[in-house]
Amino acid sequence: MKIFKLIAIPVLIVAVLSVGAYAQPTNASADSIIRIHIRANDDSAEEQNIKLQVRDAVNEYLSPILNQCINKEEAERALQESIGEIEKIGKQVSGEDVNANLRTEEFPARTYGDIVYPAGKYEALIVEIGTGAGANWWCVAFPPMCYTSSKPSANGNNAIQAQKPKVTYHSFILDWLNSLKKQGGK
Repeated sequence: MKIFKLIAIPVLIVAVLSVGAYAQPTNASADSIIRIHIRANDDSAEEQNIKLQVRDAVNEYLSPILNQCINKEEAERALQESIGEIEKIGKQVSGEDVNANLRTEEFPARTYGDIVYPAGKYEALIVEIGTGAGANWWCVAFPPMCYTSSKPSANGNNAIQAQKPKVTYHSFILDWLNSLKKQGGK
C-alpha cells in the first residue's frame, strides 16, 4: 500500500494539472467567425432602448438562418442575402433609417464563456441605426452564439452564450489508479 501511495500522489498531481490545462479558455480564430455590431443613433436612453429592440428583432430573424450554416462562407452568403431584410426590420422597429453591411472592423478582446476572442480585425455584420453614433452592442453572429435576454442589462451590452451541454472531464490516469486501489483492497 505504501508503494501505491508513493506512485499515486505524483501521478494524481500530473493528472490534475493536465486536466486543468485542457480546461483553459481557447482563443478563437478571426478567420472562422463573423461578429455582429449594432450601433444606436445616439446615447440617449430612448435610442439605447431602440437599439435593444432592433438587436432582439435582428437576432430573432438571423438565428434560424445562421443555425443552418455549416461554415463561415455559407454564413457570409446568408448575411449578404439578408441585408435588405435586416435594414427593413431595423427601420420597422426603430422608425429610423437603418444601414447594414458586412465588412471588416477592429474589435477589442472579449471572452464569451470559455472562448477568448483576441483584439483584432474581424468580419462583422454592422447595423447602424440613424447616425450610428451611440453606444453599441456586439457579439458573435457565426458560429451562432448570441442570444438576447428578455431582461437586458442597463447598458444593453448583454450577450448570453447559447446553452452548451455540460462537459464532464474524464481522466484515464485517475481511472487506472482507482482500479489499482480496488485491486489492492481485495
